[in-house]
This record gives sequence, C-alpha cells and structure tokens, in this order.
Amino acid sequence: MKFWELTSIFRDDPMTLEQVLQNPRWNAYLGCLRNLPQHVNDQDRQTLDAVLPTELEKDAMQRCKLRFQIRDDFLIRSPGPIADQDSLTATDVYSRFGGSAIEEVLEYGSFGPLNRTEGKR
Repeated sequence: MKFWELTSIFRDDPMTLEQVLQNPRWNAYLGCLRNLPQHVNDQDRQTLDAVLPTELEKDAMQRCKLRFQIRDDFLIRSPGPIADQDSLTATDVYSRFGGSAIEEVLEYGSFGPLNRTEGKR
C-alpha cells in the first residue's frame, strides 16, 4: 500500500491514523501526515507513493472502523459500522484483497469483480 492510499482510507477518521503513526515504529510517517496538504500541493510523489511497511498497514487496518460486504462479486462499503454476519472488517479485506481494494471501494464505490481479483494484492 502507498502512503496516499493509507491517508485516503482514513480520510474521515484522520485522528485514528495519527494515533497509529504516533507509535515510535511509525513516527517517521507522522511528519508526512502532518504535512500532507503540502505534499499534495507539491505533488511530492516520493512521499505520496512511498510503499509502506506491511506491519504499519496491519496496525492501521486493525484500528480502522470501516466495514465492508461482498455483494454480487463486488466488495462494497457496509452502510454502517455495525457488524453483522455478512460484514468484513478492514483487516479482513486487507488480508484477502490488499489495502488498495479498500481505497478503491471508498473512491469508486466498489472493488471487483472478485472472481477475477481475489487473492491479488
């Protein structure tokens, strides 16, 4: 996952992402987050396209409150944060499809069809 994808996933919950990045292991990314508007304005591809450590991605997904569902071979966002038997956590989606799938659902409304994409990261 790239840095810009992670920030996009947490666009509605930036404080949670900031809390994740306050871990001393990920502190190098905290400054990038705090200066995100400038990186975007400058189109700083080195920062925005930086590939993140897998452990950082996992830490962030464990704190992510978003829920997802699979409907008609497409991954979609659940209408609410309430878990039900059909919903998937961000960690579930990340482990099955990768973080880019989450960002695509948030940006475009769906990811798939899954019968051709499952297992790709």
